[in-house]
Amino acid sequence: MRYDAAVVGGGPAGSMAAKFMAKAGNAVVLVEEHKKDAQPVQCSGLISVSGMGRLGVKADDIVLNRIRGAKLVSPGGETAEIRPKKYKAFVYDRRTLDARMQDEAVDFGAVLINERAIDVTPKVTLPSGELAAEKIVLATGTNYRLPLQAGFRVPKNHLVGAQYEMKIECDLDMVELHFTVPRFFSWIIPKGDGTVRIGTATYQNPTPHLEAFISRLKREGRVKAGSIAEKTWGAIPIFEHRLPTQKGRFIMVGDCAGQVKATTGGGVIMGCQAATHANDPQYDKAWRADIEKELRLHLTVHRLMGRLPPKNMDRLIRILSEHATNLEEKGDMDLASKTISSLIKDPHLTFTALSNAPGFFLDLF
Repeated sequence: MRYDAAVVGGGPAGSMAAKFMAKAGNAVVLVEEHKKDAQPVQCSGLISVSGMGRLGVKADDIVLNRIRGAKLVSPGGETAEIRPKKYKAFVYDRRTLDARMQDEAVDFGAVLINERAIDVTPKVTLPSGELAAEKIVLATGTNYRLPLQAGFRVPKNHLVGAQYEMKIECDLDMVELHFTVPRFFSWIIPKGDGTVRIGTATYQNPTPHLEAFISRLKREGRVKAGSIAEKTWGAIPIFEHRLPTQKGRFIMVGDCAGQVKATTGGGVIMGCQAATHANDPQYDKAWRADIEKELRLHLTVHRLMGRLPPKNMDRLIRILSEHATNLEEKGDMDLASKTISSLIKDPHLTFTALSNAPGFFLDLF
């Protein structure tokens, strides 16, 4: 059968692309090799309330937990608690969320096929036969086989994340970010059922860092009895602003296009936002006009934070603690420009930072 568009990959970005293209009146097929209950998960499942609202995804009924804010912990033990009045993020089961978004695409007319795409040139080849399409959308995550086959360059730099599910004492409505590993952080995300997702991402093997983090929590008496329920590992692509995402009748969306926030490794909201432009003939220009500025800013912050020595990370967390109200009122998990702008516009914070931690700014430049 011939379609106007074939989307390969049924994660959030692929499903969003299929939904928007079908909504525009196109005949769309969404190809996903895994059935809904067998979808592989390599994600913390923490997604901003504001981002879900901007995308119009109806998923309140499948939320596992509601997160109000974050506790930031420096290498030297300095802490900053950002605790807004309103909830800022939801914790989801990614399999359930992915299934919901696939269903939304089908509701708008997309055809869902649970088969593995073997080839995409010149047609989408499946074990059961071939599909012809005017446009092919590649949403294959960090499996780059098909994008490379289509002639794309793919992200070259990746963090590697390791995550366990286990029982750890923590505030049920707060995530914890511990800046105690090279160039990134470890996290604790409460699921709301007595268990947490605890993980670490680094540019090397993350497992020793995660095991050391858990050992430290055991010494602090925070680890409850019980075995680890689940272990997952995954690659997190780092955004590259010169990476082409459109080539002839092919486009890339989501993680395979590097549409990921380098500060947190989160790709659901940015990948889905880019996917809303999948029907645009000038897709590459359209998504860049929408979110590239934010992605580049996230990348800049990630690079700068990675250069900070521990003593200046301690100073940064101390400063943020003294000015947490600004972040509570105006911070945004996805829009780095909004968060940074709110901090820069606080003259007291700027004066405090310059007078108490000039070395911090020297390390940034």
